[in-house]
Amino acid sequence: MCDRFAGGFTVRRLVPIMLVLASCSFSTKLTGPGGTSSSSSGTSGSTSSSNRQIPMPDLLGKTPEEAEKILRSAGFEIRGFAPATQNYSCDYDRNKSYPLFAICYQRPVPGQLAPAQLRAEYVVERSQGNRGEIGTPNEYISMPDVRGKSLPEARAMLKDAGLPVEKHFDDVVAGPHDRCEYDVVCQTSPPPKLRKVLDVRGTITVGMKAPPKPPPARPTDPTQPTQPAQPPADKPDTYF
Repeated sequence: MCDRFAGGFTVRRLVPIMLVLASCSFSTKLTGPGGTSSSSSGTSGSTSSSNRQIPMPDLLGKTPEEAEKILRSAGFEIRGFAPATQNYSCDYDRNKSYPLFAICYQRPVPGQLAPAQLRAEYVVERSQGNRGEIGTPNEYISMPDVRGKSLPEARAMLKDAGLPVEKHFDDVVAGPHDRCEYDVVCQTSPPPKLRKVLDVRGTITVGMKAPPKPPPARPTDPTQPTQPAQPPADKPDTYF
């Protein structure tokens, strides 16, 4: 079919052509330079990735380096993985003990769903036996009880505990009114079972030396009784 216009020219099938042009125009709006799609659906991939949740692996007992490898293998994009800034305690409910410097607390906890773009924190074990805060300025050893021990015995006990007296303590002599036997430890600082920070010197109080005893008195020879003086005679003796 043909339609005539006042200008005298004829356009065949105008309506289909306009539909094609309109379709091209709409396609151009959806396609940017170089054929790259500019529709909002282009960001759906990253949006869904950031919202993806992954179960948190159990990192307890692992070193931080081992833990990072486990997290990446689980599909996490690590945005932050560092020691906790708050004073969290080791999780001894899950494990009774941990190797030194191994992760003993993690946040998020094992099994918890966490964002694929992960930010996590952890605490490492810094205690072994009677020592704690190992590798920090506050490293300490629990103070053994040496009260009532002679000074040589106390020195041996402290050395066995990792606290040689010469390096960690000052000897203090007890005052004259302190109930402290000579050469016997009667007080320590810090007290028994408390933390002895390695960088802070402690004190050991021992009894003062008893004053020397006076030498025993030497026995003396008994003195002979003196004879009373004889009174003078009334008459002189006569000699023949």
